[in-house]
Amino acid sequence: MDGSECAFQCALLYTTVYGQRRIRVITLSLPVTSMLSNLFRAADLDTQFCCFLKQAASEIPSKPLPLVREQVTT
Repeated sequence: MDGSECAFQCALLYTTVYGQRRIRVITLSLPVTSMLSNLFRAADLDTQFCCFLKQAASEIPSKPLPLVREQVTT
């Protein structure tokens, strides 16, 4: 399993301001691993921190602050 790749593909159909129909295809190919430590070694820490921060900020209006703080630290 290590060394192989998994591909994700998304297609978007849209019309330009001139009435032309266009298709945009986005393909993302990622390596596959069976060891979780390899996943974290390749992870972008700034992106992870930003995601955690945005998730916590979105929960502040609906949940008590101590609960949000607990979820972030765990």
